[in-house]
Amino acid sequence: MTTIAYHNGMLAADKRSTTGGWVGPYIVEKIRWLDDNLGVLAYVGPISGLTEAVDRIRKDRCLPDKFHQDDLTVIHFNLLDQVITVWEPHQRYFHADPKCAYAWGSGSVPALAAMYAGASPEQAVEIASRIDPYTGGGSMFVRLW
Repeated sequence: MTTIAYHNGMLAADKRSTTGGWVGPYIVEKIRWLDDNLGVLAYVGPISGLTEAVDRIRKDRCLPDKFHQDDLTVIHFNLLDQVITVWEPHQRYFHADPKCAYAWGSGSVPALAAMYAGASPEQAVEIASRIDPYTGGGSMFVRLW
């Protein structure tokens, strides 16, 4: 799995690659910038899911109603309107309040607790990597707005 953490326009993700219970040696970027002001995508799940999400949004130039993978969560950050759209597995999307703290993935509980205790999203991912065996490999951090 992974850990994605967001709070107050700041987004962080770990880079560990996992498949099932196997922790891989690969580094995976789980945050992707989209072209032409389409925003930023983050994901929890298989890399093929992120590839599908990026391809669909670039091709259709809009956000789909849902994605069809059992273990995929996609988070889209609209940079122009500061709107966060979240797709959980086999669910229609919902909009998340950009003023709140959120965390997704196997390390979401320690990451969210860390942010409520005052940690930044980047610090929260680092804390989650100490607790969750599927979070790690370093982290990436972006300021969205």
